[in-house]
Amino acid sequence: MNEARYKQLEAAFGSGIDRIEPLSGGLLGRSFRVVAGDIDAAVRLPGQHGARQSVASELAILEAAAAAGIAPMPIALPAEYGIVATRFRPSARPWSPHDARKTENIDRLCDRLRRLHALDITLEPLKFVDVAEHYAARATDRCALSDEQLAWRDDLLALAQTFVDLHEPSAPCHNDLVASNVIDDGAVWLIDFEFAVRGDPVLDLASLAAFNDFDCGARARLLTAYYQSSGPPFDATHFGQVIRLQRLLAYFWCLAESLSPPARAFADGLAAVLR
Repeated sequence: MNEARYKQLEAAFGSGIDRIEPLSGGLLGRSFRVVAGDIDAAVRLPGQHGARQSVASELAILEAAAAAGIAPMPIALPAEYGIVATRFRPSARPWSPHDARKTENIDRLCDRLRRLHALDITLEPLKFVDVAEHYAARATDRCALSDEQLAWRDDLLALAQTFVDLHEPSAPCHNDLVASNVIDDGAVWLIDFEFAVRGDPVLDLASLAAFNDFDCGARARLLTAYYQSSGPPFDATHFGQVIRLQRLLAYFWCLAESLSPPARAFADGLAAVLR
């Protein structure tokens, strides 16, 4: 850990830090386990460009999710440091994409997602078009986009507008369901609500499918497990479009916000399935 990051943690936790260990998951290397006296915490340092949610908003949804039994309990730290901390669960391990595709795990996670989407909590609605335009413009400024990437940018903006036209922001959504944001110690826990928004629940289902390589069978199981006997209010073609939208948004986020080796690798993987 570099000195600047250590000083951030020391300022928030005090000088009695016993040990700091990096945690796997995430593209920017901002997550650590911090043990300080009787505190054992999983912490995420603030990003260079700031989170989509304020720390106060993220802590509010973490508190509600923890009360519902679907997220670890948050730990209060001085807000000025921009650090989000939760109780570390030592026996929990992050899922892999393979774990996320298992039928029994799809069922377990859908139970958690229904609980999340039922929470009564105020979050800013997702302004999909504004977010898409921001990432597309920043990526265009930072990179010389190829003809293929320019076509993807246009696709992103069109799909974002379609999503806004068809979906109401009706529920709190995690909005970043890469496998490593799910941990498992016999119970399933959601972590890292940095990108949480108010949106349509399909946002989370598409995020899960997009970032964990769900095939047609896994997608069908996901929709059945979540919507149960009522069935989804859209067809498989539309679900595929929302999955593509999530992949495109994540791709342009990588170009716009980070050119680190893990982000490049993630972007390359997304590009392979976008073609």
